[in-house]
Amino acid sequence: MKVFDILSPVNVPVIVKSFFDHDRLANHDGHTNSLLSIQVTELIDGIFIGCSMNHCVDGMSYSHFLNIWSQIFQLQAQGQDQEISVSISRPPIHNRWFPDGYGRVLNLPFKHHDEFISRYESSDHKERIFHFSAESIAKTKS
Repeated sequence: MKVFDILSPVNVPVIVKSFFDHDRLANHDGHTNSLLSIQVTELIDGIFIGCSMNHCVDGMSYSHFLNIWSQIFQLQAQGQDQEISVSISRPPIHNRWFPDGYGRVLNLPFKHHDEFISRYESSDHKERIFHFSAESIAKTKS
């Protein structure tokens, strides 16, 4: 498969779902599956990097992780492997916070997860890729 085969159709080809590790997973699946994964798929004329995250991971943490990861690779490319731990601009925060009187476990009034998780499958669901030029984004922002 080539990059053109992914980007040229109006609708996203079905095979693209296999480029993402968390396709069809629900929040609760984070108990047994990864919370974050990055999958690199080699195409004939390029690569596709699929970043997947469980819905319980908030967008800020995800963005923060990708920025730190990028900084690590930039430092390695510059040959500064020894300085990585002191050179990251915003180190991750590992402190957890819970409201007073609450712990990390919230008990739901269900005996089995099938009582509160419903999986939706649709064969007629179509996905599209939208491309926005830098000009149109700048115009929208203004």
